[in-house]
Amino acid sequence: MSRRMSRSRRDADRPAASPAPSASEGADPAGLDRADQWRELIFQTAIIVLATLWIYSPAYHGDWLWDDDQAITANPVTQGPWSFRNIWVAPPGADYFPLTAMGFWLEWHAFGPMPTGYHYVNVILHILGALAFWRLLHVMRLPGAWLGGLLFAIHPACIESVTWVSELKNTLSQPLFLLACASFVQFDDEADAGEATKHYLLAVLFYLLAMFAKTSIVTFPFVILAYGWWKHGFTFDRRGVQTLLVAGASLALTAVPEMFWLVMLRKGASSWPLYLGCGAVALLGPLSSLALAAGFLKPASTEPAVRARSLERYVLYSLPFFWISVVLGIATCYFQWSRAIGQEAIPVGGIESRIATAGMAMLFYLWKTVWPFNLLTIYPRWEVDPPKVWQFLPWPIMIAAGWWLWNRRGTAQEPTWQRHVIFVLTFFLLMLLPIIGIITISYMRITWVADHFLYAPMLSVLGIAAAAIAGWFEKAKPTERPAALAAGAVMLAVLGFSSFRYAHVWANEELLWPHTIAGHPNPCHVGCGCWQAHNRLGAKKFARGNVDEAHYHFQNSTRLRPDLGETHNNLGTTLSARAQMLAQRGDQAAAKREMDAAIEQFAEACRVTPHVPAIQVNLANALAAAGRFPEAGEKYRELIAREPGNPALINNYGVALYKQGRKEESIEQFRKALAIKPDLKDARESLAVALGEKPDPAANQPAAPPPPAGGQLQLGPPPTSPTLGPAALP
Repeated sequence: MSRRMSRSRRDADRPAASPAPSASEGADPAGLDRADQWRELIFQTAIIVLATLWIYSPAYHGDWLWDDDQAITANPVTQGPWSFRNIWVAPPGADYFPLTAMGFWLEWHAFGPMPTGYHYVNVILHILGALAFWRLLHVMRLPGAWLGGLLFAIHPACIESVTWVSELKNTLSQPLFLLACASFVQFDDEADAGEATKHYLLAVLFYLLAMFAKTSIVTFPFVILAYGWWKHGFTFDRRGVQTLLVAGASLALTAVPEMFWLVMLRKGASSWPLYLGCGAVALLGPLSSLALAAGFLKPASTEPAVRARSLERYVLYSLPFFWISVVLGIATCYFQWSRAIGQEAIPVGGIESRIATAGMAMLFYLWKTVWPFNLLTIYPRWEVDPPKVWQFLPWPIMIAAGWWLWNRRGTAQEPTWQRHVIFVLTFFLLMLLPIIGIITISYMRITWVADHFLYAPMLSVLGIAAAAIAGWFEKAKPTERPAALAAGAVMLAVLGFSSFRYAHVWANEELLWPHTIAGHPNPCHVGCGCWQAHNRLGAKKFARGNVDEAHYHFQNSTRLRPDLGETHNNLGTTLSARAQMLAQRGDQAAAKREMDAAIEQFAEACRVTPHVPAIQVNLANALAAAGRFPEAGEKYRELIAREPGNPALINNYGVALYKQGRKEESIEQFRKALAIKPDLKDARESLAVALGEKPDPAANQPAAPPPPAGGQLQLGPPPTSPTLGPAALP
């Protein structure tokens, strides 16, 4: 393999226009005329397209999953007629992915609330990503380019990203990212200055668009440096090292003060003077970069061979990509820490725990790339706080392997296979770096690793696997090739069928979450990721009216994550519903016990998550439903102090006052609610009862706890607006 790849890369070093795509090799197949090449191209493209369409066919008519409601079906920005300002300038969500948000906006106005069209878009984008990967390997002149594209198209670890509508950020970002990579490679190989400039500008543009779709590829500028080392090798002359240091310092002048501000923001110190001071210091970064860029016009040498190996050259080439990464990377940290995480405590542990998590995550992702079976939506969570000694073992293993590879790396002109592996693993680890636990992200509230984080990092491993297979096949004896082709076909069939079966699991949550629970070796372990599976499955059961099964799952989610307000809130919701059913059957004693238990759950939810008004509303509703009107009234009064313009809360407060015999005060509250919203039916009826214009419907009925209208299931991040409580006089 190494001789083959070396010859191909030496050919790439010679300036030449990129040839048209061909089968699996960078060079045109000998003896094929243009018509044969086109037939081969169409045939191979059809294989990738048809295989992908078949694999994802079980999900075409799949349901909305997990947080699709927050991204699409319950997102007013997505559904608004003209939401461009909210998407690009003032996004209200937990991430700043404006291109993805624009995609959701376009999809909503094209397909509405039916998920089928969204699934088709994701599959089409995945196909484009596979074709773009084929194109990238081709312009890099690597053998097995088509096979690499096919492996990515059918790989089971891609199922999560493609079948989950919310992961449009992955499927949209990937082809743009791959086009940026291919454009940079073409720029690096191009001899004509005009064509080189065009490819370079396209690389910057595609990278910016990819980052607007999802910022997890933020480490790409470092990949550029690694690519330069792999292809040319670097001469660490004085000027190159100076350029590297000055470029790093200029980026740090912006990144460090802004990250300092984010840390202070996380601690609650979000004052404008602090932000402005950090911003003023950060401006020094772009100014120093402009001064550094002037060095680009004065190369240290005009000799092509010297320039190709110049560290200075690649540092300057990567500088615009670094600035895109710094600006949008900091924006992502801001949205993650201030919105997605907010005041919630993510149990990631200290620096030792993060180091242990990162090492295990790297080996986990590498293993799932090579052996993509037994995949789960949520993987078992490792207990790393405090970490055990054996959990640090991945680091000495990786360091020893890296040392062994480095000592056998060869040169850029005569590379060994170890040099290729170093570049592949560097790409793999750099792409994983933002999501392996070093930086706190909101997904860590659920588990440490997920398949959708592997969507971009796996590319390098699949690429070298395809190159190795193609290189071996070319050198194989003619008698060995039929058996090799048969073995390869079986391998591809196994991968494709495994992906097809797994796509069935992602068709709806009634299949997805039982699969997740069954895949956990110890689903009863406290802190286990199954809490989210039980939580989501309970929500689906409750929405379909199956209160008892929903109660079972919410009991499990609360037992597994007693530190979360949402689990207690949802358990309280089913307890309230059970109390209502028991009251309707006439079992008032059992109904009271269930309602008291619901109040305990809502109170605990308020204790562990005091900053979510919706849970406070549910507690007030339950107190009112239990007939504890003084406590309910006090809770409503506190909520109204937070939201003085909420007519439903004001009406509910009036109900609580009326039930305490404070008739005049209740009338005042009803009128206040109607002044804010004159068409509020419940407030009109409540006012009529209080004024004696309408009989009290509860006067001749036994005292039974009514259903709490505010028991909204809290799915994913806590809702930002309160649910509405018992809106009329019982």
